[in-house]
Amino acid sequence: MTVLSKRLNMVAALVTTGNTVADVGCDHAHTSIYLAEKGISPGCIAMDVRKGPLEMAETNVRKSDVADRIQIRLSDGLTALRPGEVDTVLISGMGGLLILEILEKYPEKTASVKELVLSPQSDMDKVREWLSDHGFVVTDEEMCFDAGKYYLAIKAENAKLLGIRTSESTGEKEHFRFSGILNKKRHEVYIAYLKHELSECEKIIERLRLDEGEKARLRLEELYDECRRLNNEIDSMR
Repeated sequence: MTVLSKRLNMVAALVTTGNTVADVGCDHAHTSIYLAEKGISPGCIAMDVRKGPLEMAETNVRKSDVADRIQIRLSDGLTALRPGEVDTVLISGMGGLLILEILEKYPEKTASVKELVLSPQSDMDKVREWLSDHGFVVTDEEMCFDAGKYYLAIKAENAKLLGIRTSESTGEKEHFRFSGILNKKRHEVYIAYLKHELSECEKIIERLRLDEGEKARLRLEELYDECRRLNNEIDSMR
C-alpha cells in the first residue's frame, strides 16, 4: 500500500469518497495510487506537464494493484481533460497564483467539476477570494506541519452543481486572509501557524525600526497592521 507524506495525506483526505479525480501536477502519481488503493476514488487521471515525472508515474501505476483505475496523461494544467470528465480536480504543491492560472485557462472545465481540492503554497487569500467569485463554496480546510513547513488544503464545492446556497462575502481582507473554518475548529496547527507568522512579522519590524527612510516607515505601517490582524485572529480562538 502507498504511504503518503503528511502533506499529501491531508490533501487526499479532503477528496469526497466516490468521486473520480484529476490529479493535476501528479508528479509520480503517489496521490492517485493512494486514492484508488483506499477505495476513495473509483478512477483517477494522473496528469503532469513534465515527461520525466510522468514516466515514473506510469511505472509506479503499473507496479500497483490499481493500474486499471488510473490513466496517465501528459497535460499542461487542464489541457488534456474534457469538461465533465471528473468530479474532483486536485492541485497541490504549487503557488496559489499558478493554481488560479490553471483553473482560469479553461473555465468550462473548471465549472464542470463538483469540487476542487487545492493546496496552495502561497497567496491563500487570493485563492479563497477567487473561489468565492467563481461559484465555489469552501466547505472544509485543513492544515499540517510537514518537513519544517506549514501547508494548507482547501476543499471547495461547486455551488451551482450541488445546489449549495452561497452567503454574501464581506469583501474585507480578513475574510480571505484567514480561515474561518480552521478558526471554528480551534485547529492547533493553524494557531501555531498564526503565531509563527506573528513572530516573523515582529522580527521584520525590529529590523526596520533602525531605518528612518520613508519606504521603511510605510512598510512598518503595513507590518503593524498585519500584526494587529494576526493578534485578533489568535485572540478570537481563545
